[in-house]
Amino acid sequence: MIRVFGLLLLLIAAGAMATEASLRPGGVALVNVGNTADAPPEVHLGDKRVLVMPRDGDWIAVIGIPLDTEPGSLSINVGASEATISVESHAYREQRLTIENKSQVNPDQAQLDRIWSERKIITAALNNFRDVPVASVELKTPVDGPRSSSFGLRRFF
Repeated sequence: MIRVFGLLLLLIAAGAMATEASLRPGGVALVNVGNTADAPPEVHLGDKRVLVMPRDGDWIAVIGIPLDTEPGSLSINVGASEATISVESHAYREQRLTIENKSQVNPDQAQLDRIWSERKIITAALNNFRDVPVASVELKTPVDGPRSSSFGLRRFF
């Protein structure tokens, strides 16, 4: 507890705080982790390393909050210290769909085998952290035209 309190004082003194964040399951926390070094500090959420990028002379950790995160405190490790961010509950909009082709809802064994094979590839990609400089995480609209929905629309089949 003393260690966490000491880190919080250090982070507050360095101007560290969550900013421009969507502090909810499935959201993103932008956490100022200070400007105390020429190189960015290593920041982890659990056993996963997260992106740290420069912004306005400080280091900003870009932390994706897993969708299955329960509201409450979420611990992050900044170097050898620990800090917490507060995750708020969020009710995502819902959409209920009726699917005519039942194989899309209840895949057969061949489809399940393909799904699990692709899942291994996706998991390997998601667990591959590359330490490369990133100047911005701003995304552009992929195509012109109306947007059908934003992230977070929960679909039930």
